Amino acid sequence: MKLNSGTDYLVLWKYPEALRLDGQVVTRGVGTHSGGLNRGDRMFVIASRKDESHKDELYLLGAIKVWRSGLDWAAGPSLCDEFRIIPLKSLKWRLRFEQTILSKLSKTSPLAMQVRARRRLTPESARLLLNLLHEVSIQFRRLQQKIKVQEGKIKQVLLSKREHSRKLWVQALGSVVTRY
Repeated sequence: MKLNSGTDYLVLWKYPEALRLDGQVVTRGVGTHSGGLNRGDRMFVIASRKDESHKDELYLLGAIKVWRSGLDWAAGPSLCDEFRIIPLKSLKWRLRFEQTILSKLSKTSPLAMQVRARRRLTPESARLLLNLLHEVSIQFRRLQQKIKVQEGKIKQVLLSKREHSRKLWVQALGSVVTRY
C-alpha cells in the first residue's frame, strides 16, 4: 500500500445525490468508485445529466483529500467549503486524463459513459478544478456577505399613529348598545 501517493481522480456520483448534498460539507464518498484510494489521493466529485436544452453536462461538486479508505468508501477533509453543483461548461473539454486510452473527453459520446469509471486526472486538470472550486467558494462568500449587509442594515422608519380615547369608545359603544 502506497502512503501519500497524491494521485488525483475524477469520480462520478449520481445527480440526485448531488442535489441532496448541495450546500453541505462532504467528507466521505461511498461506492465502488470511491473505494481503494490511497492516503493523500484527491477525489474530485462530479455528476452528469442532460440539462433543460438536452445538452450533456458535467457538474463539479467538490473535492475530498483521502485520509482513509476501504473497498467501497473513502474519507477525508473537504478541499472546498460546501459541495456545490457547478456546471463545467466549456471547461470540461480542457480536462485531461492519464493511463487511459482516451486522454480527453469526446464530443461524440455521452459524457456520463466516458466518466462512469474513475478517471485519473493530469496535474494540470486537477489544478484547473481546484481553481474553479476556489473561485466559486470566494464568490459564494462574497454573496453571503452582501446578503448579510443588506439584511442587517438599520432602517429608520417614521410611524404615524392615531390616538384613541378609551372614554369616548366606551361612551360610543354604550350608546349603540342602549339603542337596541
